Amino acid sequence: MLKVSRVTKRFGGLAALENVSFHVAENELLGVIGPNGSGKTTLINLINGIHKPDNGEIFFRDKRIDRLSSYKIAKKGIGRTFQVTRIFRRMSVMENMMVPALSISKSANPAELLRKALDILGLLKIVHLKDEYGRSLSGGQHKLLELGRVLMLDPDLILLDEPFAGVHPELKEELHDHIRKLHDQGRTFVLISHDMHSIFSLSQRLMVLSSGKKIAHGTPEEIKSNEEVIEAYLGN
Repeated sequence: MLKVSRVTKRFGGLAALENVSFHVAENELLGVIGPNGSGKTTLINLINGIHKPDNGEIFFRDKRIDRLSSYKIAKKGIGRTFQVTRIFRRMSVMENMMVPALSISKSANPAELLRKALDILGLLKIVHLKDEYGRSLSGGQHKLLELGRVLMLDPDLILLDEPFAGVHPELKEELHDHIRKLHDQGRTFVLISHDMHSIFSLSQRLMVLSSGKKIAHGTPEEIKSNEEVIEAYLGN
C-alpha cells in the first residue's frame, strides 16, 4: 500500500531523516519507535505532504505522492492525527466533525454527513459531547475527536502521531481498543508512540529510528531483544 524509498530530509545542516526506506502492506499495523529527535514526526509529515523530501520517493497504491499537497494526499485516502491535537477549540464537537468531510467534498449531502458523524462519535463514545466546544474537552477527548475527524474522511491509511501522549489511563485504554477494532475492520495504520506497552501490543511489525536513520525493523519480539535498539534507548 505505502512504499517509502530512500527518503532524506534536511533542515539546514541537520539531517532529520537520512536514506530511510520501508513499506506498509494492506491492513498492516506498523509501529514506529525511537528516541526523541529520531525523525518520527518528520517521517509522518513527509508522508502526508507537510514537508517535501530532499531526496527519495514516496508511493501510495503505486502512485507517487511526495510532491503532492497535503489536501491532495488526503483525497487519495491518507489521514493523520497530530502529536499536539489540532482541533477547532471555538467550534462544537459536531462542527469539528463536519469540517474535514466538507473540505474534501463540497457536494456531499449534509444530512448524510451528520448521520455519519453521529455514528463515529457513538463508536468513540463521545456522542454525548457533540454540542460541547472543543476547548471544554479534556486532552484525551481531544485525541478521540481528532481520530473521529480523520474517520470522517474514510481513509485507507491512518497515520497516528503519539495518540496516547498525555491521555488519562482510562481513555488511553479506550483509544487502544478503538485502534484495535478499526484495524480488525480492515484499516491500515502507521503508529508512532512512546507508550511501549501500547505500541508493542498493537503493532504487527516495528521500525526503529535513531538520529534520522532506520536502525532496525522486525516483529515486536525481535525488536525487544535487538542490541542496537537497546543501546539507542539506554546508551552504552
